[in-house]
Amino acid sequence: MALDAAEQPAVAYIHEDKLWYAAYTPIGWVHTVVDDGSEGSINNNVIPSLAFDKNGNPAIAYLRDGQLTYAANHAGWLISPVDESDAVVWCIDLVFDSNNMPLIAFYDGSSNWDGTSLKLAGIGLTATCAADLN
Repeated sequence: MALDAAEQPAVAYIHEDKLWYAAYTPIGWVHTVVDDGSEGSINNNVIPSLAFDKNGNPAIAYLRDGQLTYAANHAGWLISPVDESDAVVWCIDLVFDSNNMPLIAFYDGSSNWDGTSLKLAGIGLTATCAADLN
């Protein structure tokens, strides 16, 4: 859950193998499908992470086909994979830095806890929302 610019709650969740975004409005909750799973199954074993950028746009980090994935709403949801193909992703957390760039922290469960299992993915977005791991 996160609060939008008007301090209204919003949530990202998985239901019926789809990724959903719900925003609370004066008339109640408005639910929107972000990813219908047609490009790959939505993993429901890891809770998606929701954050708002400095412009008030929602973004979600989640797993699709076991791959770390980023969705951002800029007049429509744009979805990009984040290249971490060797990671077994658990515990996703999305935030925005002072430059309004998204950062995703996650636990890589493919190795024992050795001090390198907690990773940080920095995403550079293009106009088409292509994500690159920095």
